[in-house]
Amino acid sequence: MTTPRLTSILRPIFAVAALALLCATVASAVATETVLYSFTDGSDGAWPKGTLTMDANGNLYGTAQYGGNTPGCSGCGTVFELTPNGDGTWNYQVIHTFNDMDGAGPLAGVVFDTHGNLYGTTAFGGSYQSGNVFELSPNPDGSWSETVLYTFTGGADGSQPCSAVTLDSAGNVFGTTPLGGAFGGGVVFKLTNSNGTWTESTIYNFSGAAGAHPSSKINFDSAGNAYGTASSGGTSGGGVVYELSQGNGGNWNATVLHSFTGKVDGSAPNGLVFDSTGNLYGGAAGGGSTKNCDYGCGTIFALHPSNGSWQFRVLHYFRGAPATTPTGDLRFDAFGHLWGTTSGVGVNSLGNVFELARVAGKWKYGVVYTFGQGNGGTVPYSGVVFDAAGNAFGTTTSNVGCYLCGVVYEITP
Repeated sequence: MTTPRLTSILRPIFAVAALALLCATVASAVATETVLYSFTDGSDGAWPKGTLTMDANGNLYGTAQYGGNTPGCSGCGTVFELTPNGDGTWNYQVIHTFNDMDGAGPLAGVVFDTHGNLYGTTAFGGSYQSGNVFELSPNPDGSWSETVLYTFTGGADGSQPCSAVTLDSAGNVFGTTPLGGAFGGGVVFKLTNSNGTWTESTIYNFSGAAGAHPSSKINFDSAGNAYGTASSGGTSGGGVVYELSQGNGGNWNATVLHSFTGKVDGSAPNGLVFDSTGNLYGGAAGGGSTKNCDYGCGTIFALHPSNGSWQFRVLHYFRGAPATTPTGDLRFDAFGHLWGTTSGVGVNSLGNVFELARVAGKWKYGVVYTFGQGNGGTVPYSGVVFDAAGNAFGTTTSNVGCYLCGVVYEITP
């Protein structure tokens, strides 16, 4: 039982905590956008689609699917770096331009290893036009050197990777391809380095009932189990959330955690994110409440582990206004709020950044910023990353007045 004196002490503490949560939520309603860089569809690149990566110094790294203008390839894409100048401006530079043989069409972002090297994928290019996995290593003079780690053949090894890769604690590279494999429904692959030589192995082949066409990156839990989504397949064809666990013989066994029906639970799930207690969160681009959307506006969902199984629930239904079609990766901020982006209908039909905040055990949805204002970006397909001050950074595939150009933006709550 709480004593009257203890109650009088706790009441202002609870009030301050509640006020802090409320202020953190309300602050996002007056967020402002700053365009850090606008692409020109020239040698700098165009159509940045992947989620950005930030290093320890606050520099941003990303990819542009098109542009570059290398000889023999009028738009194979680029990898870029943005460096803050300390006065509110940013310096943009291309650190690699793809030439088709080393890859073309990077659709996802890049990730760092512990030595400062960057890893990523291209959906096209290479000897078989089925995409590559690449590494970029920094040189003492500030330039970067690219190495192609693996070229997909388009057969049993997979084809056209369009998600970011994930590195495990041993430095192995894991990823997915939406096509190819033993059944044509895509694969989960692993790249292992032995004395500088990388070897690819297919650790799982998608086959329809257990999911098909994975397009999200792999997420590992503390036990080394891998989690991801497939955008179609499953018992109803709406996609799945899956888990891969490695057995004693080294084989990976798949478990479907949820099979989407395409109805109220959603369809076409995209990337996943863990919270600090092991729950999974993700977005589904279709399904959900179909009142204002012919094929569903999408959902945000959670999966909670419970006694050896996973409990699925929808946290938010998109209903056509103020937003629809969540497509980017979700990310938690320092307050435990879940941030994401929509590529479909915003107030100006050009997408937005949204936030889900847990208030009194429920998730409250709010629009942080709506694109299409001024000279800002439009139609984001990627999620956001945060700096230490809580500012959010992301990319859009277009901007006002330029369909394929795109921007890198900063959202200040």
